[in-house]
Amino acid sequence: PDIQGLRTKNEKYGIRTFAYGQTGEPEPREAMLNDPILKRIGETHKKSTEEVALRWVLQNDLAASLRPSGNFGRCEGQECQVGLSRQVSCLEWELTKDEMAELNAIKYDDASPTPFSAYCPGSLVLKEGKWVPRG
Repeated sequence: PDIQGLRTKNEKYGIRTFAYGQTGEPEPREAMLNDPILKRIGETHKKSTEEVALRWVLQNDLAASLRPSGNFGRCEGQECQVGLSRQVSCLEWELTKDEMAELNAIKYDDASPTPFSAYCPGSLVLKEGKWVPRG
């Protein structure tokens, strides 16, 4: 999707849109993790809301961070292995056109450029038709 024109503007200048945190930045976003649409789609595919979010990003032809856990530091051991396995498995299934349309239509109650990016330090918001630093 091209929420608030961000992707079009980026591509105009040769900038690739990149999802640093499919579940939100700087930490998982509760509204997204508990979203009934993501939960229902996840249940249909036997996937978590996090996996649905990553698949949505990938299927929209966006680059994605494959951080294996919510831990921003070093990831080791079982948590890291499980996280990487779940993320790699997102390449083995697809969302339907209807599911993509539902996910693309999600809006949350702020001016974030995407539903999966909330209050990231240094992020931009749309105010009065202009992108300005959040603050």
